[in-house]
Amino acid sequence: MDERMKILEMLAEGTITVEEAKELLDTLDNQKVIVESKEGTKAVLMGDVVRSQAGKVLHIKVASEDGDKVDVNIPLAFLKAAIKIGNAKDLLFKSAKVGDTEILKDIDPDIIISSIEHGIVGKIVDVKSANGDIVEIYID
Repeated sequence: MDERMKILEMLAEGTITVEEAKELLDTLDNQKVIVESKEGTKAVLMGDVVRSQAGKVLHIKVASEDGDKVDVNIPLAFLKAAIKIGNAKDLLFKSAKVGDTEILKDIDPDIIISSIEHGIVGKIVDVKSANGDIVEIYID
């Protein structure tokens, strides 16, 4: 997806023409990429992945043993911008806090970020602790 931004930046700078940008974007859209989903791993066109991510949301749901509930919904477009500027981990950790408790402290944020970057849809994390805490993270 960084290639798309580079093409748009080149267009904005006047390095390439609109026609050249369209041709480059079309070439990218026709490249095959590997996508993992509930149904398994498959090769799809990059353009299909980009279109499928429009309007998607990352959901973080937590129900603690103490009765605290967290329900965070973050648009993927917003998270992708945070990934691009290197701020995604901080955003994820700050979004999922109950008081002073960091809900995601034992969950590797790189798994979440990688899932977003690879177009994965569905449940990413499903944790049920021995003391009754439940954490679910999914994209839909």
